[in-house]
This record gives sequence, structure tokens and C-alpha cells, in this order.
Amino acid sequence: MVFQPPVLLMDEPLGALDKKLREELQIEIKTLHASLGVTIIYVTHDQEEALTMSDRIAVMDKGRIQQLGSPVSLYHKPISSFVADFIGKMNFLNGVVTGLGDRRIDIAVSGQTLNVAQSQIGGHEDITVGRSVRIAARPESLSPTEESERAIACEIETSIFLGAHRTLIVRTEDGTQLQVQIPSSHLESGVPPRGRTFVRLDPTTVRVFAGEV
Repeated sequence: MVFQPPVLLMDEPLGALDKKLREELQIEIKTLHASLGVTIIYVTHDQEEALTMSDRIAVMDKGRIQQLGSPVSLYHKPISSFVADFIGKMNFLNGVVTGLGDRRIDIAVSGQTLNVAQSQIGGHEDITVGRSVRIAARPESLSPTEESERAIACEIETSIFLGAHRTLIVRTEDGTQLQVQIPSSHLESGVPPRGRTFVRLDPTTVRVFAGEV
């Protein structure tokens, strides 16, 4: 930085540090970047670090860029199941297309029907009635509920405390394991740490990809 280069390459600069120090230096690097205005190419295998540090992210597989975009677009609108699985935590469920309209599609998933927008289909998938699809849903897109209607029956296997939120590891009746992220306070208001429960999926937040899990 002393020589004020137009481009600065950082190759896993924080990989050997403990979590707290790494997070502190992430803020320091972001502050330096804003003040110096230099372009930084930042190489990392830590997906959370990539989301934190970047204005644009290139997700690569076998030497090819699979998707290039902002952290928000990659997190919420991945164009393939590879990118969806690579960036952040993701749940995948099997579904079947039961209805197809101009702007929306109906998908049968674990005994319920999801109505999702055509814009939620990843990439340029050829979706037709009767086709098997993968439903990608972030842990925060799932929520436990006491109502069985339009919800997925699950068994809670474990509950992991992570400070402000908890992650419930649940398994559906067909054996699919899911992660459900909820505020820690919700366990004090009726969500059991173990046992049977129902999980509701927010259809407005999922992504749809052709093929099965």
C-alpha cells in the first residue's frame, strides 16, 4: 500500500487468525479500502468472509466463473444449485411441478403446495408440469409452527445455541435434514428443544432448480 498500487491482491490474508481477530481485521481492511480507493482482489474460501468483504463476488467451479454479482444477489438470487449451496447455508427439498402459469408455478413439496413466482426459477431452467425440481431455502426462510396445515412435519434432532439465534436441526418424514434458524427467544415461547414439530416454508424466498436433490 506504500507504493499505492492500482490493484492489490490479498490471497487468504486472514486465514490463520482466530475468529474475533479476523472479524476485527475485516473491518480494518474495509475501512482502508474506503479511504484509499484501491481495487482489491480478495481470495477466500470462507463464504461469510466473502459476503462481508466484497462489493462483487465471483464464484468459481473448476476454473470457470459460475456467477458474478453483488453479495446480495448471490445470496438471494443464485442462478444455479451449485452457487446456492456454496454461498451461505442452504436447505434443499425435492418437489414436483403441478401447475404452470404465465407468472407463477405450483410445486408439491412434502405434502404441501407452494405457489412461487417464475422469477424465482434459477438460471434458464426448462420447467414443465410433472418435472422434478429442487427447492432451495435458507434456514431463515423456515419457521417452526404448531399448525399442521400447509406445513412440513419434522422431528427436531438437536438445537444449537448461537447467541442471538438458534439453529434447529430437523428431519422430515422422508428423511431430509433441514436447518431452521430462529431467534433464541422463540424457544422460550413454545418451541420444544426436541420432539415433533411442524415447519412452515416462506414461498417468497425460495429458489427453484431443475432436478432432484
